[in-house]
Amino acid sequence: MPQNSPGTVTRWVDSRLLLSETCDVSFPTQLHYDAMEPYAVTATFLFGDGLETDWVLARELLVDGLQGQTGHGDVMLRPLMGAESTEVELTLSVGGGYARVTLPAGSLAAFLQASHQIVPPGTESRHLDLDTTIGHLLSA
Repeated sequence: MPQNSPGTVTRWVDSRLLLSETCDVSFPTQLHYDAMEPYAVTATFLFGDGLETDWVLARELLVDGLQGQTGHGDVMLRPLMGAESTEVELTLSVGGGYARVTLPAGSLAAFLQASHQIVPPGTESRHLDLDTTIGHLLSA
């Protein structure tokens, strides 16, 4: 269900944690975009018993991951073609381990399109409030 306030887009999607080629666990993921951070998307992965983790991902990386393999290092994406649906595989690395998570490509594309309605691609720099950011950094 969409949840938006001015300058934000929030969507819930059903994700899967790929444990092996034949075993996965489904869980909800919240995707959040805020025009105040125009280059970023926050993905909150919600596991059982209130366990959650946030990853901040580049919006452009998600867009590129819908079309082909992209990213390097800690975050990589690639489209997957399933028997019944199309998904995007997101590989997240931390330390010596990694997790493979799938997101539904159609839901991700709709979320990104909604974010583009707020901040069109190529206009992100116009939405940065550098004076406020610098003030926060200097006051810390």
